[in-house]
Amino acid sequence: MKIVTLYSPSHKNMYENYFLPSFPKDDRLDLRVVNAPQLAGEKPSFNSPDWKNFMHIKAEVLYDELINIPENEIYGFLDVDIINVNNFHDFIIKEMEGLDFLCQNDSNNPNFLNACTGVIFFRNTQTCRNLLLLMNTYLDKFNNEQEAFSYFVNSYRSIQQIQTLSYKFLPFSNAFTYGAFGKGVWYNQDLDFAIPDKKDLYWLHANYCHHEYKEPLLDLFLKKLHV
Repeated sequence: MKIVTLYSPSHKNMYENYFLPSFPKDDRLDLRVVNAPQLAGEKPSFNSPDWKNFMHIKAEVLYDELINIPENEIYGFLDVDIINVNNFHDFIIKEMEGLDFLCQNDSNNPNFLNACTGVIFFRNTQTCRNLLLLMNTYLDKFNNEQEAFSYFVNSYRSIQQIQTLSYKFLPFSNAFTYGAFGKGVWYNQDLDFAIPDKKDLYWLHANYCHHEYKEPLLDLFLKKLHV
């Protein structure tokens, strides 16, 4: 199974010190790393114009990597601000049965499911290709690729090209983010929160915090993992 990650120089340390050391040592997982230029400044600011330029690169990578695997095969995309907790290969194969994609849930509101493209697995189907093509085509109308992706996912029943879309969101017990608590952005203010049970956990994702707090959050994740 191909696993793709993408980072620019500002995120290199996260890739080298958190993501890569935790990546499962499994010959069935083929990690492909895409390096991007530093388009969003040394300290990337969420949804800034420069940030949006980087999101164009990510959206293109998501689509290009999909169309370069055989029909009906699966590939995964993982951001580098992630700690991989357990080997996810067998879990993904089982969970992806009959699905076009499976991804992290970025919202704790059951009435507003926000698809996170930082932990996402795709199956190369015509519907999935159409979905990612729509995201790329209309990305300029949105703040970022995740917003565009979520819009089309939530609207799929009314869009002919993707009406057969089949997908699931991962529970926070499998793919955890601080956003699970609905407390907003983490900025080193809450140190006592609990993470899910390690036996069911595959990813700890340091989103829901600004760039300068990502590594402190990853360090805190590691500390909680090893308690």
